Amino acid sequence: FNGVYTVTLDPMATRLLVADLGNRRVREIDLKTNLIRTVAGNGERGIPRDGTPAVEAPLVAPRAACYGLDGSIFIASREGHALRHVKRDGKIYTVVNTAGKKGYGG
Repeated sequence: FNGVYTVTLDPMATRLLVADLGNRRVREIDLKTNLIRTVAGNGERGIPRDGTPAVEAPLVAPRAACYGLDGSIFIASREGHALRHVKRDGKIYTVVNTAGKKGYGG
């Protein structure tokens, strides 16, 4: 891991989700087996295309990740100004994207 920003426990308390900022990946740790697997990000900096397998997609600074109620994963990217959704089929989609627009203005 390189620059962990958030660690999130799943609702069943069996998995941890880690936003690995420096490696541009989101990883999952199985608490029963201690196995670590990448669930999103290929290590390259970039904007993922909708429908791409999440593990093959580039990410821009994943700062936070959490599980959805259905077990899917949401990833927030501060520098990428986006919220991404990794569906249960393993494909990534953009939910919100404000890249190039100013945020809070006063």
